[in-house]
Amino acid sequence: MEWRRPGWNMERDILIWIVAAGIVLWIALIISRRTGRQPGDPQRSADTGAAPRSDRPVQADPREAMPATQPPLVTTPAPTRTPAPVTPSAPPPTTSSRSSWQPPLPAPAPAEKHRPAGDGLRWLERHEVVTIGGRSIGGGMFYVGSWRDPYSAPRCLIDRDYPLSPHAADIAIDDLGYWPSYSRLDGHQRAAFLDWLASGRNDPRAAIGYVFIYFYGLERRILLQRAMSDADAIISEVERLRGIYGANDAFERYSRDFLFAVSLLKGEGVPERPILDAAGGFYLPQWLILGIGHRLDRGLPLDAEWVMAWALHHPETRLRTPARRAFDELCALFRARFDALHPGGLRLARPRTNIGTLAYRVASQDFEVKLEGSFSRWPSIERLTKPVTDAQALIETCTADLDAYSRLLGRDPEAAGSVQARLLLPPELRDMESGALGALRAWLMQSPVVTVAEALPRFGVEAGERIGKAAMRGVAEMAAELGFGMEPDVRHGARTPRRDELVVFFPQADATTADTPGDAYQAAALALTLCAIVAHADDVVTSEEERHLAGLAAAHVHLSAPERRRLDAHVTRMLKAPPSLASVQGRLTALPEARRHEIMTFLLALAAADGQVAVSELKLLEKLYKLVGLEPTQLFADIHALEAEDDAISVVQPATTSATGRRIPPPPAEAPAPDPVEELSGVRLDMSRIERIRHDTAQVSALLSGIFVDETQAGAPPEPEPAPAVDEGTDRDAFDGLDRRHETLLRQIAAHGEIPRETFSELCRSAGLMPDGTIETLNEWAFDRFDAPILEDGDPLVVDIALLSQSCGQLA
Repeated sequence: MEWRRPGWNMERDILIWIVAAGIVLWIALIISRRTGRQPGDPQRSADTGAAPRSDRPVQADPREAMPATQPPLVTTPAPTRTPAPVTPSAPPPTTSSRSSWQPPLPAPAPAEKHRPAGDGLRWLERHEVVTIGGRSIGGGMFYVGSWRDPYSAPRCLIDRDYPLSPHAADIAIDDLGYWPSYSRLDGHQRAAFLDWLASGRNDPRAAIGYVFIYFYGLERRILLQRAMSDADAIISEVERLRGIYGANDAFERYSRDFLFAVSLLKGEGVPERPILDAAGGFYLPQWLILGIGHRLDRGLPLDAEWVMAWALHHPETRLRTPARRAFDELCALFRARFDALHPGGLRLARPRTNIGTLAYRVASQDFEVKLEGSFSRWPSIERLTKPVTDAQALIETCTADLDAYSRLLGRDPEAAGSVQARLLLPPELRDMESGALGALRAWLMQSPVVTVAEALPRFGVEAGERIGKAAMRGVAEMAAELGFGMEPDVRHGARTPRRDELVVFFPQADATTADTPGDAYQAAALALTLCAIVAHADDVVTSEEERHLAGLAAAHVHLSAPERRRLDAHVTRMLKAPPSLASVQGRLTALPEARRHEIMTFLLALAAADGQVAVSELKLLEKLYKLVGLEPTQLFADIHALEAEDDAISVVQPATTSATGRRIPPPPAEAPAPDPVEELSGVRLDMSRIERIRHDTAQVSALLSGIFVDETQAGAPPEPEPAPAVDEGTDRDAFDGLDRRHETLLRQIAAHGEIPRETFSELCRSAGLMPDGTIETLNEWAFDRFDAPILEDGDPLVVDIALLSQSCGQLA
């Protein structure tokens, strides 16, 4: 009795298995045709171009004729790999929109009977003209012939039996595969390659794969067949190709190595100077190995360029963006710092290993070439690590110091060469005596007193209607890098001047390291500002008043040297354009009389800092007492309060031939009031008390700081105005990456440019945000988007509107 499982149909299952196996075989056949491979072929990469690949050499075909005499060059022939004979199918028609897969190989079978029994290829000389596919191609310098096996055919060989399409492919499309070969192109690509050959081989749009197929033939002619009689012509041709297609890193590298190998064969020796290349490579080039080996063999040190080339071409070197963007500056900076570290060059002990035989990396991988000669006994650098490691560290340090310069070029490539760009370079690369920096420095040496609108263009900064704090800080920093200070300086807490207000530049050798002026300076500066206002009270500042104001500034011997220089510049600016008299007078007279008197006592101590008070100073102080609403007699009472028995005379006059005054004792109460100036001509001052008043500056500084606040900041912080209405469609990208709350807040404060810190905090609280966290969030967003912060923390808070203007003109 036959047993079978319930529901099991053996015939049906066998049929299903047969159909499934057939489908799998059919799919495998389709895949093999689309990848251009037959069974037994190695896997081909889908990459294009001619980048470095496996070091396994493809040996030269023994069927190629070799000259009887050979230069010092060794080629290694080996049996050619011959796959199982397979007849490939004809390529399917292609369209202008071709996919990236490789088409099947052409079918040589129909033309096989017309081919000679053996394979071969022939080099066309420059004067020869050949017709292929109806195209007349002159200029020669390529191989034609036939090869029975398209898989082992030289990649440069043009076989006229391969089919061509009447419609050539777009020469700019590089889908030729890895290590392109003429035998493996489809009919459209072959037609495009032949058109390129016939048209002069100079179309800059040509895909680099076509150029490599042509270059393979030039390489074969010299390095395998060693036809040195063609060397000069081939060198000229390769140099011409480099001028057109040298921007391609792979072609530039292979063609450069080829030219070096040819120079060795011609006996022209090693290069005298290295090649500095930001592209680097996957191996140390042979010209570098021989160049350094030659110097070490002669016991010579390595200069900066050889060491840098060694590091740049090392496979483990990776250059960051600043190094690539500012490569010329990187080389110059490396050279300067290397020379400082190694004044006589880097001396290395002779390595233990020699160069030996050099294996030349053929671009086509069709054959292998080994170079031998006297250089084989030179020391090899391939196993040395410490010199490369040290050079890589120095490159990284130089790259870090070029970060700011690189960021500027990234935002504005046209800024290269500007004052701002040159000052962002490390000090070793700045030329202070010529160019833009030399002209600016010569102008600053004149200690100019100019308006903000006149000063900013000198530094390459646009002077718009509204001057931001960031712009003034940038100008102050650029001036400091050149050795000059600026007054007022927003970096030290000064108010941002308007475009029509004056700024003063003055020599300050230590401007980049000078500390923020202290309380003593602030008090002295504010006091001298008040004196300048008095000098301007009658709308005329006499030369005598200028001299005595300068004398008051010079009396502050307790200030540091940078503070005294800044105080002199402050006085110069105040004499040209003092603050508003009305606003200052109103604030002074609003103070209690005791406070006003305290300020005047301080000013009197400043005037008497040198142990005497000149008559002109007394007159200036008398005006000042009147200005603040104090009786002039109070001035003389204050001077008498400073009287001492054994100190120097306090009131002096310029020397004359006549008597300058007489000593008068204090008059009795009932006597007529004498001339106060004459009375004070013999008063002696208590210098210890003056010194105490002069140095007690903290309270006076705080008091004067409250008086001289700018009018726009004197009142309560203004409520922020609503942001101007803008078309969301035109500026949406300006705030891309911000959530709605932060975007709304940034729009509000951007409408003002500056906003008091208290007002900013109120806006943050109303939006449910923390002020400090909001500043950090907005600046992180700006760094990601603009590579610079958008907010400058302080009081007031400053917005860099120029950054937003790059994407949204309405906020400019």
